[in-house]
Amino acid sequence: MVEYWYIPCNIKFCNVIQIIDKCGEIIWRRGASIKKDDIAYIYIGAPISEIVYKCIVVDAEVSKEVLENNLYAKRRDDSPRQKYMRLKMIKKYKEGALSLKELKENGLSQVQRQARNSRQLQAFIDTKE
Repeated sequence: MVEYWYIPCNIKFCNVIQIIDKCGEIIWRRGASIKKDDIAYIYIGAPISEIVYKCIVVDAEVSKEVLENNLYAKRRDDSPRQKYMRLKMIKKYKEGALSLKELKENGLSQVQRQARNSRQLQAFIDTKE
């Protein structure tokens, strides 16, 4: 069963827009429960403060070799326990389509870490498709 995730990004530390717009994908740190074929929405913090991308997890177990050879890998930690995934963009939302204000009004509880979307939040996002 496909699950839906919310992944925050601080644009000051990783210019995810430049990477995804250029490559169509990005390698990202993976939360323990995220699996292949899940959907991940990338939320970009201030000054943008909105979900910008809908991505599919195409690889939930990125090898160390791929990670080391990928200039765009989003790495925060070199711990051998840290896992990484490959996300492929399947949609870029129009500016303002999924703003933080609307997300919070529709079930978003936090923006600090990866989390499963609530049913309420996912239903709202689905209306933007």
